[in-house]
Amino acid sequence: ATLDGVIKNISMTGLGLEIDPRNESNIPHEIGEVFQVGTILPNAREVKVSCTLVRSSKGRGSISLGMTYVELSDDTRKTLGFFLLPT
Repeated sequence: ATLDGVIKNISMTGLGLEIDPRNESNIPHEIGEVFQVGTILPNAREVKVSCTLVRSSKGRGSISLGMTYVELSDDTRKTLGFFLLPT
């Protein structure tokens, strides 16, 4: 199953994802669950990572998920590092 959402923040250690609450019944969001996250960064580089859910909170009209990376490949670490460099 695919869980669509918007990455609200991203770092070298994890990311924050905002999802529609209607996804909750389709895909459970239990702390400790591992998700595969794929995205295209604004610099057009594709990133795919495994993340562990560490935080979940319901807001107005959305659910906020805090995730940490399970492990980053050297290539993914480099891609994220260049993306996150201050300009």
